[in-house]
Amino acid sequence: MAALLGIGLLLLGAFFLIISGIWGILLAFQENVVWGLIYVFIPLFGALVFVSQKWRKRAVRTSFLLGLLGLLITLSGGVISLVNGQSFISQLKVEIDDSGGDLLPSDSRPGDVSTSDLDAPIIEPLPADDVSSENPLNLPGNTPQTYRQTMMVGYAAYNQRDYQTALINFRRALDIQPGDRLATEAIQNTEAIIQQQQ
Repeated sequence: MAALLGIGLLLLGAFFLIISGIWGILLAFQENVVWGLIYVFIPLFGALVFVSQKWRKRAVRTSFLLGLLGLLITLSGGVISLVNGQSFISQLKVEIDDSGGDLLPSDSRPGDVSTSDLDAPIIEPLPADDVSSENPLNLPGNTPQTYRQTMMVGYAAYNQRDYQTALINFRRALDIQPGDRLATEAIQNTEAIIQQQQ
């Protein structure tokens, strides 16, 4: 509702400004051609000089006040739209925070995320005997345990927006499994996000 009000005020204010501008040009040309050309080719300064010189004329005062009213209405609409936009953004942030911060896509590859803490400490992979027997990344059964846990640590760091740590672990995983598609894509996506933030 507030968004519609803001847009409505912006349109109404713009309409008043256009009418005031056209009316002012016509009044300036009615005075003489020189005033008309000054009004057209030096818009703000020429209009202000013309209005100040011809203020005693009712039509000039009315066109100027109409333009001033249009400006105030436009500014009000802009403020309402801006406040409504900020409340929408803050509501969106709350919804993202309420989702638990799980920003990984369903296929467990890093996606596009806009913010991060790049100074977080490096997370070392767990020892091989501490790794769960589950396979959350759906990696082939013959993948080395160190590769699997390094990828898990990389995805966990990525999910926490610690992209530097994620990148380190994805590169370690690629060292363990050279040419691996998942590790290569994870590295490319993470580097792209780090590049966007610089």
